[in-house]
Amino acid sequence: MGVDSISFDYFILELASLINKRMLLSSLFFITLVSFVSSAKIFKISIINPGSQFQGKSIASTKDFQVYLDINGQEGEEIEFKLEDSGLLYNTKNNHTLTVKNNYVYEVYDNPTDTHWNLDSDDFLIYQGEDFYACKSEEDGVTSFKLATECNNGTSISLKSSDISDIN
Repeated sequence: MGVDSISFDYFILELASLINKRMLLSSLFFITLVSFVSSAKIFKISIINPGSQFQGKSIASTKDFQVYLDINGQEGEEIEFKLEDSGLLYNTKNNHTLTVKNNYVYEVYDNPTDTHWNLDSDDFLIYQGEDFYACKSEEDGVTSFKLATECNNGTSISLKSSDISDIN
C-alpha cells in the first residue's frame, strides 16, 4: 500500500511537471507570435507634388500586412509610411483605400470588396527597403496609383525606407 501511494504521488508530480512544461512552451510560442505580429516597418515619404488627390489617409493592404499612408502635408515635408502585420483596415477619413493584392493595386470606396480599377504593379519593392514611387495617372477620368521604382509620367510621391520599428 505504501509503495502504491509513493508511485501515485510520483505519477502526480510527473504529470504536473509535464503540464507546466507544456504551458511554458505555449506561453513562449504566444509571446513570440505577439512579438512578430506587432513588428512593423516604418517608411518616410517626401511629398513632391501635393494635390487634392493626395489629401486624407489612404491604406494599402494585403492579407499579410497593412500600409498606412498619410499624405496630408506640404511639399518636401516628411511623414510616416507604416507597414504592419495585421488584417485589412479600411475605415479612413474619406472612406477611401488603396488595396494591394497579388501585386495588383485596387482603389476601394466604402466597401472593401468593391474594386473600381486595378493596375499591374510588379515593382512592389517595399520589403526590400528600396526607394520607390507611388505614381499617379489618370485614364478615362479614373485616377490611379502604382508602386514602382520610377514614374514615366504624372504626379509621383517619393517613398524612402527607414529603420524597422515596433508600433503599439
